[in-house]
Amino acid sequence: MPENQDGIQYQNLVIWPMKKLRFSALLVMFTWVSFASGQDLDFRASAREVVSVGDQFRLIYSINGQASGFRAPAIKDFSVLAGPSQSTSTSMQIINNQVSRSVEYSFTYVLQATSEGTFTIPPASVNVDGKSYQSNPVTIRVVKGSAPAPAGTQQQAQPQGGEITAKDLFVRASVNKSNPYQGEQVIITYKIYTRVPVAEYSITRVPSTAGFWSQDLIKDNTKLNQYRETVDGSEYVVAEIKKEALFAQKSGSLTIEPLEMDVVAQIQRKASRRGFNDPFFDSFFNDSFLGNTYQNVKKTLRSNQLNINVKPLPSTDRPSEFTGAVGNFSISSSIDREQLKTNEAMTLKFTITGKGNIKLVEKPNLVFPSDFEVYDPRITDNIAASQTGVSGSR
Repeated sequence: MPENQDGIQYQNLVIWPMKKLRFSALLVMFTWVSFASGQDLDFRASAREVVSVGDQFRLIYSINGQASGFRAPAIKDFSVLAGPSQSTSTSMQIINNQVSRSVEYSFTYVLQATSEGTFTIPPASVNVDGKSYQSNPVTIRVVKGSAPAPAGTQQQAQPQGGEITAKDLFVRASVNKSNPYQGEQVIITYKIYTRVPVAEYSITRVPSTAGFWSQDLIKDNTKLNQYRETVDGSEYVVAEIKKEALFAQKSGSLTIEPLEMDVVAQIQRKASRRGFNDPFFDSFFNDSFLGNTYQNVKKTLRSNQLNINVKPLPSTDRPSEFTGAVGNFSISSSIDREQLKTNEAMTLKFTITGKGNIKLVEKPNLVFPSDFEVYDPRITDNIAASQTGVSGSR
């Protein structure tokens, strides 16, 4: 295969099928961890039993298996400040050299008590393997003044002035390639970095991707990719809130403006059960502090601007049939029979599979023997978008 001085290889894909066409799809499989065989399903609701008027507290629905169709009850006696936000926690146990792993899914609300009395929040429901399950109801007593602190907690000072600084919470944009070729796949990722619990967020301004063809890579915003990262010596909980695949339609310097978002962060007003300040005791959506109240702080965040220098494709060794598809592709072929009688049909199938904008691979003109009657091909695209980019088959 010829390679020019820029290191770009052009490959001619000039064989396409006659009469009938069938394509195999490149399947991107997502594997979800479900509760172990034989483990009882546990769907429960939890909240503080006693709160005072004006207190903010958390109502958490937890289930030890993957569920769908979460349906919250009507919450009439409390103000809903945030939620539901979904998070996942994983735990491991080693007993007698046997390792067991469990996964728990949580749906979290932040509520505020508005009046005295004893109130019951009805059960929520979820679907698991086609069956409907209900949680327990939750009864909460709202009193005047300060409610008694839950057992085992110690008082902890609120951050000075309730301020959240730019070092506590920020959003960054990054690309995996800042100097791509025209048509080459580029992954842009927006990450939120936090050292404080986050109850809710919303993207208020999505940057224009003029000059690019784009494809969203995050389909379910309730299941964010989360991990920890150290920045300038400080450890942060990081969540990837938006990810796109970009394919430049022209060369030159292209600009992606900043993303803007609103975040509801929380400052702890009472001590955690550990008795000392550990911001990483919570998950990103803070589904652990059952015995504390919080002050909600709304922040507007703005990411950095990105400048991408798109290089033109080299003209050296470029075949005349090249249509602009840049990526890593492979081709396979098959026929449904090796021997034919006169007037019998044969299906010749070609499948092109790979990573990149495969839709740009066009059907070339083929020359078949004059003794063959050739029908127009049927073209099927199977495109999959995952965290690693756009891939598929044609």
